[in-house]
Amino acid sequence: MSIIESRTSTETAPPGAPSPAAAAGPGHRAANGIVLLLLCLSEFMMSLDFSIVNVSLPAIQGDLGFRAGDLVWVVTAYVLAFGGFLIVGGRLADLYGRRRLLVLGLTGFTAASVLAGLAGSPGQLVALRAVQGLCAAAVTPAALATLTTTFTGEKERQQAMGAWGAVLGAGFVSGVVGGGIITQYLNWSWVFWMNVPIGAVLAVLTARLLGPGRDGRRPRRMDLPGAVLITGSVVALVFALSESSVTGWTSTRVLGALALAAVGGLAFAAVEVRSAEPVLPLGLLKLRRLVVANLANVLMMGSFFGLVYTVTLFLQDVMNFSPLRAGLTFAAAGVAGLAAGASSEPLARKFGATRVLIIGALFQAAATGVLATLPTSGTQPFVSACTVVVNFSGVVAIVMINLAATEGVADQDQGAAGGLLSTCEQIGGAIGLAVISTVATSRAHHLAGSGHPDTHALLAGDRWGMATAAALAVAGALIALVGLRKPAKN
Repeated sequence: MSIIESRTSTETAPPGAPSPAAAAGPGHRAANGIVLLLLCLSEFMMSLDFSIVNVSLPAIQGDLGFRAGDLVWVVTAYVLAFGGFLIVGGRLADLYGRRRLLVLGLTGFTAASVLAGLAGSPGQLVALRAVQGLCAAAVTPAALATLTTTFTGEKERQQAMGAWGAVLGAGFVSGVVGGGIITQYLNWSWVFWMNVPIGAVLAVLTARLLGPGRDGRRPRRMDLPGAVLITGSVVALVFALSESSVTGWTSTRVLGALALAAVGGLAFAAVEVRSAEPVLPLGLLKLRRLVVANLANVLMMGSFFGLVYTVTLFLQDVMNFSPLRAGLTFAAAGVAGLAAGASSEPLARKFGATRVLIIGALFQAAATGVLATLPTSGTQPFVSACTVVVNFSGVVAIVMINLAATEGVADQDQGAAGGLLSTCEQIGGAIGLAVISTVATSRAHHLAGSGHPDTHALLAGDRWGMATAAALAVAGALIALVGLRKPAKN
């Protein structure tokens, strides 16, 4: 018997009202706390794994014999599977039960982590990274949908979203730190094996403690044509964005993938209009706050992912930091992410979620802009201070984006909404990495071709990359300002 049964009604609590579980007393609130802990730890593991592998790539290349051009597939295979299947994973959670998808995803992710640490060839590791991404695409939207249907009162929902946002920011930064430590003192296999005990415990506890999270009155019909089309479209788009930084935006592979994504997207829309049980209910796209929040999400995550990527390369390539020292430079930012999660609910209650979102995005942009002046002396404290501001303000903004994107969505569609939100995060990250790395690389190559020293050229390129990341965050703030403001009363 689970300690908490997810609600199956499609009705949502009125704004400001406590959820049924919260109103029932301390026992239910304690049960909700356990559920929140399980969900946040699950998402922390997904977020951690996304970044921790990056720092270990040189060691992986040396041991498994990856060719330089193929090493990127250790990351790309995960990103393609994760980003491509998120919307489908969210819909499967709505139709077949969020607990079931969580347990299957956590179990599969854990098993793939065991085998990835044992991989003896590049092909094996790339394939297992794809399996990890597929399993993560089941976990993330199911966990987010469970959170939004469990915590329905305004205050507890803001607190739960604060915790969720904190683990996203802290997990990503902790991966950079943890990757440096593991690479320095252990074998790269431990990057994957550290997931095993965490994943196994979470899978068991989720199976025992969570309710099924499915409306029993709803037919279990999956729109297979729609699922194939949306998955193919997103995979093609993410592939094009990832490949653009390697082969250029005008390469045949990038242009072909972009064309395939566009055609697949149009075909998906045509299929969904006629589908009785669409993968992505088109009614969701009529919710202005959800659409605007997802657009802001793309830009904010693009800025953040590009920032971490660029600064990590700057510290190792320009400043010659070891992987450990480079990782530890981000340690304070991870703590700031946790503090931001705890601060989100009081800030939203006092100033309003939309205002906090805009201010958080602007602070992220300002700190990123300061990073565009990357110095060559006193670097570590400078970068640490700037990334603290970036992660604190960015996490606060993302929490407000999550609140806006899931507000007003019926319980039976929360998985689809969560899948869309997470997909936009991945697309945003891919866009940010593609655009920012292209800007930085182009500037560096231009200066190197003009006779400037390599170090000087790399530094200038990284500065331009940071300026681009700041511009993305400003654009996110402007979209939120225009799209989420309340209309004036007549």
